[in-house]
Amino acid sequence: MAVSGQNQLLRGTVKLILSGDSLIIRDRPRGGPPQEWNCGLTSIQAPRLGRRLASGEVTKDEPWAYESREYLRRLVGKEVLFACETIVGGTGNKKYYGVLYDRVEPESERVNMNEALVREGLAEVRRTGGGGGGGPSGSDQMNQLGALEDQAKADGKGKWSQTEPAANHVRNVVWKVDNPRLFVDSHKQRPLNAIIEHRNVRLVLETVSGQSVVGSVLHTNGNIAEILVQEGLARCVDWSMGVVSQPGAAVKLRQAERDAKKARRRLWKDYVETAGSGGGIGHSNKSEKGLKSGDNIEGRVVEVGNGDSLVVKRQDTGDYVKLFLASIRPPRANAPDADGQRPKVSRPLYDIPYMFEAREFLRKRLIGKRITARVDYVQPKSPEFPEKVGATVLVGEVNVAEALVQKGLGYVIRYRADDDNRSSAYDALLAAEAVAQKKAAGVHSKKEPPAHKISDLAGDPKRAKQFLPSLQRSGRQEALVEFVASANRFRVYVPRSTCLVTLLLTGVECPRTPRRLPNGSEEPGEPFGEEASRFVKELCLQREVEVLVEACDRGGNFIGHLFVDGENLAVSLVEKGYGKVHFTAEKSDYYPALSKAEEKAKADKLNVWSVASTTDNGRAESAASGPASGQRKDAAGGGEDSGPLECTVTEIRPDLSFCVQLADDAERRTRLAAALREELEERRPPVPGAYAPRKGDLCAVRFNSAWQRARVLKSDSTGKTVSLIDLGLEKIINNVADIAQLPDSLRAQAPLARVCRLAFSQPPPDEEDIQLSVELMLDTVANKPATVRRVYESDGVAYVQLVEKASGVDVAELLLEKGLLFIDRRPPMGSKSGKGGELYSKYAAKQAVAFKARLNIWRYGDFRDDDD
Repeated sequence: MAVSGQNQLLRGTVKLILSGDSLIIRDRPRGGPPQEWNCGLTSIQAPRLGRRLASGEVTKDEPWAYESREYLRRLVGKEVLFACETIVGGTGNKKYYGVLYDRVEPESERVNMNEALVREGLAEVRRTGGGGGGGPSGSDQMNQLGALEDQAKADGKGKWSQTEPAANHVRNVVWKVDNPRLFVDSHKQRPLNAIIEHRNVRLVLETVSGQSVVGSVLHTNGNIAEILVQEGLARCVDWSMGVVSQPGAAVKLRQAERDAKKARRRLWKDYVETAGSGGGIGHSNKSEKGLKSGDNIEGRVVEVGNGDSLVVKRQDTGDYVKLFLASIRPPRANAPDADGQRPKVSRPLYDIPYMFEAREFLRKRLIGKRITARVDYVQPKSPEFPEKVGATVLVGEVNVAEALVQKGLGYVIRYRADDDNRSSAYDALLAAEAVAQKKAAGVHSKKEPPAHKISDLAGDPKRAKQFLPSLQRSGRQEALVEFVASANRFRVYVPRSTCLVTLLLTGVECPRTPRRLPNGSEEPGEPFGEEASRFVKELCLQREVEVLVEACDRGGNFIGHLFVDGENLAVSLVEKGYGKVHFTAEKSDYYPALSKAEEKAKADKLNVWSVASTTDNGRAESAASGPASGQRKDAAGGGEDSGPLECTVTEIRPDLSFCVQLADDAERRTRLAAALREELEERRPPVPGAYAPRKGDLCAVRFNSAWQRARVLKSDSTGKTVSLIDLGLEKIINNVADIAQLPDSLRAQAPLARVCRLAFSQPPPDEEDIQLSVELMLDTVANKPATVRRVYESDGVAYVQLVEKASGVDVAELLLEKGLLFIDRRPPMGSKSGKGGELYSKYAAKQAVAFKARLNIWRYGDFRDDDD
């Protein structure tokens, strides 16, 4: 049904050109979406454009249809005037027919587009009515259009041309690209002229997602994506940001999004700023060392983690800081199983595909190098995870993380759209990952990952002995220091033998660093122990060195020399005053150099020679702890005899190890008990159940109505199994009211109970014999005055001579005499020197008496293996 619309003038902006005789005109916005009019040009008909129908069928253009549409398309975005004559259809489906004018003002310059199309031969006159598109025959308008059409035919314009074949004016439209990837690659990110929404633009094709092409749309007003993001009408999508190739485009997009977030435009109206924002939006968290987002760090790399972290010694303060490569995830274990669990690996560096390659990539480029870093975010410490400082690290102008990802040796972390805690070079990382994926490099490869079959000999004496001849024959050989346990104890990878070994430096004693004992308690270090360890780490950690293996101890540790840049590390340690020459070096070819270095260090009073030989804890410290660091005493010798110290044995364990409290520590125990009582009963009584320590935590527990310091050994349904580090007892605490957080002021003091073993002894294998041994020890020394004298140290435990004070009974001697203890047939090297040798001989004689009488463990003779 047609309704007269005569004299109705529509004024608006051209939105779309549907064909040469049909268009959409949009009214001005007035407090909401603007009204739109579907308009047809009356009395004319333009050639029809081809279409792809819903059924999939495709129609072709009629000749000159595209040119007709293009003639009108120059009006898109411009204000026009439409003189409506007829309205067809009902509400929601109206079509307006009339005359289109190319401008509103001035009236004298208006062009009648109906007539212009006919004049150019791009439309023909519709001489019959119907549907609202035809005009009344005989009218002035129809006469004028008819005359214009006759003239166009006479001039051979447009569709009336006699010289231009009609086929030349039919587009060959490809509605579907069979190979989008090939199509994109063929244009190599060159800008292409295109028409989108009937506007001229330039397209930059970047990549493919499924069957869709991803790219940038560049308009005369700018990058369309940037404009949308700036107005809060779109957000940045991480997966495609990495493929943006236009210089600076990715940076502008991120900045536009930050601006929209700050202004809370549209999509971001409920946006909440995040803390520690890498983009500088959120509030800045501070790390435990005072670092915050935006801080710059310069320094030298001293250690590299497994593919995503490094330790830097700062140039300004000399402090060590651990930095994580911002927004980088290292290679991961194989795909999860059916339950969504990834397989557990015991040696991540070697067992996780490409982890070793990632670590080596960073190690070879960073160790010992000067770097600059920008802190992007600080991830605070949580109960499950430690603090994490994410930074962008540069070596010169090279972004280390970007280079790592481009090699396919790491992944870029994906974030929520409102999470700004990310790398400041995040888009560069995405681009690097896109390159790695395209090349199928590293973790993105479909090939089988490289395997690293490495023999780990640590703690495996039997296999260590099998490798020993080969390592000895090889002489000085290349190696890599994987870990520094102390100044003279290392984990070393030997490529030639593809083995990982523990190496102890021979001929040198070094001060001990703080360590955790088998009972869970912490033992303080000796003066200059930390400095010696740092010196060694900066000198050789994760660097190529040379090793010379001489021997292997009974624990599977190799003993020998380590050379850094051709220099013997033992000599360097002694020269700096971080070690003393041990008597076992006298037969070494390096003894002259060691002696000379020690004399000079002594004369200059360097480090260990600048203080007295006793530690801050005096005689009590030396009794239960040897003077050497992580190195076993069988490698370093028995040390000086500290003399007997009065003590009380507080606990004897099933393995015949025992805990002692030294009499010299009585005053310290009293002060500690008073401090615990003041803190936890008077000043800040704990709230029952408010604190739940985990395994390994140092806490306070109530035992026998008094608060004690304790280390959590186990937590299960029965309660918390703890080690009372100042009493030398293990107890189960099942009442939450008896557990509290230990005040920080009471954490630093060393444990006041020491774990010891009887020197030169081994417990019997039979449980009944062990029980008899424990009972005899309890009867002899439990809670009685005794004396203890350190003989040697091994694996962090003091091996001592224990004597009951009143009777003068040597406990080990008594057990050996009763046939309840074995003597160690292979005692640690150097332990039998001086008084140690005399003690060993005495013990051997007592064991011989028991063996002859076939007492207890000897009732069936000597059944031990040769290796025991």
